Amino acid sequence: MKNFLFKSRLGVLLTVCVFAFGLGLTESSAQKIVPSSNPAEVKPEMVDGSDAMTRLNQEIGALEAFLQGKLPDQLDYKLKYYNCVYQSIEQGEAVPTAIDVNYMRFVPGFTDSPTVEIPNNLPLALWQGYYADIVLLLKK
Repeated sequence: MKNFLFKSRLGVLLTVCVFAFGLGLTESSAQKIVPSSNPAEVKPEMVDGSDAMTRLNQEIGALEAFLQGKLPDQLDYKLKYYNCVYQSIEQGEAVPTAIDVNYMRFVPGFTDSPTVEIPNNLPLALWQGYYADIVLLLKK
């Protein structure tokens, strides 16, 4: 009987520890990817609007050529994200702001509302990669 109680207590303790550890990881990873309310603080110096539009236009063309004739792919959302950033810059928005505002349109959890304007089922890690790619593309 003592053996059974020891094993069950050990199992419960182990479960609680794993659960607590998992919550800690979730919280810290969510904090790492939140775009700043002041984009200039987080990102390196960005190119001006016309250079950004030129670079984005080239990248959009390459993505469209790659995706032509293929079934819907995860890269479709990257293409949509880049197009949205391009349109925002074209309308006069600053490059860092355009990156962040449009990122929030696709990825839940960065505004008071849990919904996103353009819903998708892509993993957060993939969106983090798209975010890092566009920052790298548009930095000086």
